[in-house]
Amino acid sequence: RHARGRLPCSADLGYSLPERMSDHDPRRRHQRIETQQAVWVEGQDVRVSAEARNISKGGMFVVAEGEAPAIGTVLQVKLEDPQEGAIDVKMEVVWRDEKTVTSKLGLRTVDSRGMEAFERVVTRFESAQRASAAPPSQPLSKPAGEPDPDTK
Repeated sequence: RHARGRLPCSADLGYSLPERMSDHDPRRRHQRIETQQAVWVEGQDVRVSAEARNISKGGMFVVAEGEAPAIGTVLQVKLEDPQEGAIDVKMEVVWRDEKTVTSKLGLRTVDSRGMEAFERVVTRFESAQRASAAPPSQPLSKPAGEPDPDTK
């Protein structure tokens, strides 16, 4: 760790990272699908509500409140899908933006029991996007385990 508990960045280590690829860059292994999916992100010391801004078969980009977990941290990501139900998949933090108040995280899927259901959801989104040539319109759903404030 460096001063003030900060992890070293590429500049601290004497090299620079390549320019960030766009969501549609042909070098990407998996196509990204824009979304606004509510998710729970859980780690050893954290459990926060977040929003997935895009997903792919390889992972997702999420925005959450609070401090970003370290790169390499494995998290449980939970989401609710209308067809699959509750999905619980392990994801590793592979990128994070430390320049903002919110946590912006790039997460990569890690083999887990929820992987197949997650991949089916992404495949369904990809099909919908190809059919309409626009991102699928997915209503926000409550994260798994989150109470519905509209019910009493």
